[in-house]
Amino acid sequence: MTKKKKNVALAYLITILITFVLVGGTAVFLYSRLSFDNEDSSSSSSDEIPIEISAEQNQTLLFVLDSGNQKSDAVFVVARFLAPDKKLILVPVQGDTFSQINTEKSTVYDFYRKGGIIKASTAVENALDIKIQKYMKFDKQAFQSFCDIFGGVNVFIPYDLIYENQETGESVVIRSGQQYLDGIRLRQMATYPEFKEGEEYRSKILGVAITDMINKSLGERLYNTLDASFNTIINQGETNITAYDYKFRKDAMLNMIVPGEFPAQFTLCTGTYNDDKQFVIDTTFKDNLKTLFLLEEPEE
Repeated sequence: MTKKKKNVALAYLITILITFVLVGGTAVFLYSRLSFDNEDSSSSSSDEIPIEISAEQNQTLLFVLDSGNQKSDAVFVVARFLAPDKKLILVPVQGDTFSQINTEKSTVYDFYRKGGIIKASTAVENALDIKIQKYMKFDKQAFQSFCDIFGGVNVFIPYDLIYENQETGESVVIRSGQQYLDGIRLRQMATYPEFKEGEEYRSKILGVAITDMINKSLGERLYNTLDASFNTIINQGETNITAYDYKFRKDAMLNMIVPGEFPAQFTLCTGTYNDDKQFVIDTTFKDNLKTLFLLEEPEE
């Protein structure tokens, strides 16, 4: 692996703004494992975290925002953290993206519904031809809370977004024009059932919103509340991120939280639809993504 230290902690916080997950019973367990306030002070010296920032702290994560059982209710975002470069690269992945696991061919969304976040990680890996090292999944309540913690975001809505969630009965009305979206409204926008322009537009508008939210949130408030924010976040999702992952990258993250700098950027997948109406990511994009992610060498 390469540049991990800086961006991971920040990345975790930031990407959390992007994704939902079913919490389940893992929260209490994770809290006892991950809370810094409750850590055993007798940790061995092997747990000491280096303070230098290097390419070893780079990491690629998958975040899933899941607020229901409808296709539009699952949103997938890959986040790549490049510590020495102070970069956070976000790649929204359409749910209808084609992937193949062994001999099974389907979409990222269908693999996710069949096998959860772990199978979704494999599906995204194969679709993009990259390695996903960590994952995190949040439900709608967690997503809304974190968006509100970091502050909402101004988003241009091209036309009225009006729909009713058939399962919850939730009525949604987001008017066209420049709108300030808090956590609830951002989640409602992200899971709008069907954009006129298709799933690619969902990826685009979500990428813009999340990138702007991340970049505007960097500053003293986040700097001073990083540990508390991580503890809160890690206990509300299904994840394989550990306290060590966070501590190993904390200095790098703090180095990235600089007012006036904008480390977050996003890129949209390119490709074409096959006869089964599945979005197939093209080879050129995959090659360019490896370059953007600085993946000259394989990572664990």
